[in-house]
Amino acid sequence: MTTTTKQLLSLTLSILIGSSIAQAAEFESIFNGKELSGWKGLDGFWSVQDGAIVGETTADKKIEKNTFLVWQGGDVSDFEFTATVRFKGNNSGVQYRSQFIDEPMLALMGYQLDMHPTAKFYGMLYGE
Repeated sequence: MTTTTKQLLSLTLSILIGSSIAQAAEFESIFNGKELSGWKGLDGFWSVQDGAIVGETTADKKIEKNTFLVWQGGDVSDFEFTATVRFKGNNSGVQYRSQFIDEPMLALMGYQLDMHPTAKFYGMLYGE
């Protein structure tokens, strides 16, 4: 490889790396870690605790069918979803590119990433 080719390759890699860094700097979180501004969920099921969104059902707070915490703070187009998740009990999931099937109950249909205690279902992507 000639010196000119090496310099061109280095310049190209630098531009690509710089471009990736610039794109990463444009990342915008839709959760502020303090409260649920821009989000809508059924009262009593969703809260913020220690900087994390918590959804919880208990013996006193049961749900009859799926319900979701829905981002309504603005439109999104292309996005990357990142989260650290902990769950216990039955299962949970993340809906994306979905639409309401029962807006008052915040029920959705669309793509879902499933988080399930059974290993064969954990991380499964499907249309609900």
